[in-house]
Amino acid sequence: THRIAGPLYRFERNLANMAEGDLSETIHLREKDDGKDLAQKINNFNKMMSSKLSEIDRNAEAINNLLNQYENLDSAHISPEDATSICLAIRNHNEKLRLQLKFFTLSNE
Repeated sequence: THRIAGPLYRFERNLANMAEGDLSETIHLREKDDGKDLAQKINNFNKMMSSKLSEIDRNAEAINNLLNQYENLDSAHISPEDATSICLAIRNHNEKLRLQLKFFTLSNE
């Protein structure tokens, strides 16, 4: 019973934390516990989601930095090339965000 009840408790706790946005936990099962394949799939899912969300965050931060850079340009002395360069960089990071999001199939809200 402990080989089933223990893993079920760990799965339940981990899934509850995932639903709250915490993807940092890893499910560790004892050697003779049932559910090792499921635990590995959940752990892999958490790693994949963490990686995707980190990349999305990096691109969002890059866009924010570029917008701050653009706002701090002296409008009297801004060259069209500088403005174009910043806009192209923003567009590039935005496209990376869209590609990351297209990885997922979302339910209709």
